[in-house]
Amino acid sequence: MNFGTIRLGRSSISSLKLGIVGMANVGKSSTFNLLSDHNVPSENFPFCTIEPNIAMVKIKDERFEKLLEIYNPES
Repeated sequence: MNFGTIRLGRSSISSLKLGIVGMANVGKSSTFNLLSDHNVPSENFPFCTIEPNIAMVKIKDERFEKLLEIYNPES
């Protein structure tokens, strides 16, 4: 049986795409502002933000760093 190779370390695709979905006036823009430290309008009327907003947020994961220390990959 060939299970392929196990790759450790940082992959070439190191991003996660996430969307916030919900009904109008439930706090999607406020949540986006908290997570991304942006200032997207979040007024108290339906459909205040119609255009999608995009942010890139770096999240440090200590578990991943520990795995890098243990296995010491080349890349």
